[in-house]
Amino acid sequence: MKMRFRVPVLACAAAFCGFSAFGAEKVSVAPGGGDDWQAITDAIAEADEQAVVELGAGEFVLTKELVVDRAVTLRGAGSGVTTLRHDTSAAASRVLSVSKGATVERLTVTGGLSGSNVAGSGVSVGKQSVLQDCEITGNRPSGWGTLNRGGGVYVNGGKVLRCVFHGNGVVDNNAFVNASSLYIDGGGIADSCLFYGDYASFQPPNNNAACGVVCVNSGVLRASTVVGNFSAGYPAVYLTDSSSYCKVRDCIVVANTYRAAWTQGGDSVIGWPSGKTQSVESNLTGEDAGLVDVSGGDYRLTGASKA
Repeated sequence: MKMRFRVPVLACAAAFCGFSAFGAEKVSVAPGGGDDWQAITDAIAEADEQAVVELGAGEFVLTKELVVDRAVTLRGAGSGVTTLRHDTSAAASRVLSVSKGATVERLTVTGGLSGSNVAGSGVSVGKQSVLQDCEITGNRPSGWGTLNRGGGVYVNGGKVLRCVFHGNGVVDNNAFVNASSLYIDGGGIADSCLFYGDYASFQPPNNNAACGVVCVNSGVLRASTVVGNFSAGYPAVYLTDSSSYCKVRDCIVVANTYRAAWTQGGDSVIGWPSGKTQSVESNLTGEDAGLVDVSGGDYRLTGASKA
C-alpha cells in the first residue's frame, strides 16, 4: 500500500508555501497590543481581489469572529509564529470563518469558545475556500448541551490541507453527533492532516461524540493520521447516516481511547450506522501503522511501517 507522509510540515520553505504570483497586492498588518479585529477586517475589506493580507509575527487578539469572505489570502508568518486568539473574556465566539473563495494559511487558531448551534468553534470553512498549513488548538463549545459540529473546524464544501489539530474539545449533545477535531460536510475535503490529543466529553446518558473526525454528505478524509484522542463513545472517525457515501482513504487511525465499544457498522476505530455502506479503504488501524513513538508524541512513520 502506498500512502503519503502523515505528519504535516507547517514551517515550510517559501517556495512550497503558495506565495502569491508576481504582481499580486500585499497588505501587511502587525499586532496592535489590544483588539486587532478592526485592523484585520479593514485590511481584508480594502484589499484587491486575489491580494495577500499578511499578518506579522505575534499574537492577534480578537473580541469577535473574524470574517474572511472575499477572494483574498490571509497569510501568517507560520503556525506557532502568528496566532489568532479569541479573547475568552469577550462574548462566546468562533475565531474565524473563511468563505467565498478565500484562503487562510500559515497561522495558529486558538481560544474559540462557540455558543449554541455554531458549526466549528475554531474555524468554519465554506465552499471553494481553503484552510492550509495551520495549527488548530484549544477551541471548544461554551458548555454542555451545545450542538457544535466540530470543536476545531467545520468544513462545508471547502478544503482543509496539511493542518495539525490538538487540544480541541466538544461536549455531547443528545440531538446530534459532534466531532472534537473536524466535521466534514457537503463534499468537503481534509487531506494530509494530523489529529492528536483532542477530546469528546459526555454528559450521561448521552454519548453522541466522536473523538476525532465526523464525515457526512460526501465528505472526504484522506492521507491523515488520527492518534491519541479520547472519545465519549463514538469511533475516532465516524461516517454519519446520510444518503451520500463518505470516503476515508489512506489514513492511519490508532491508539485512540473510547469510553465504550462501538456496536454498529465498522468498529471503534472507523465506524458508521448499522446497515449503511461507506467507502473505507487502504487505512491502517492497528499497531502495524508503524509510528515512531505514540506515547512520546512522535507520529512520524518508521521505516518498518506498512504505510
